[in-house]
Amino acid sequence: RIASLETTELTLRVTSTHPATSYEGQPPFNELAVAEIQFFGSSG
Repeated sequence: RIASLETTELTLRVTSTHPATSYEGQPPFNELAVAEIQFFGSSG
């Protein structure tokens, strides 16, 4: 949980992706799955 009194927008920058692959013969999904998010900055 991120406590904030001033943040009104959060932008995620995608820096790399892997191509979609099928699983058990099903068509691959075209959505983005996020494995890790890192936050940088200070709380005060």
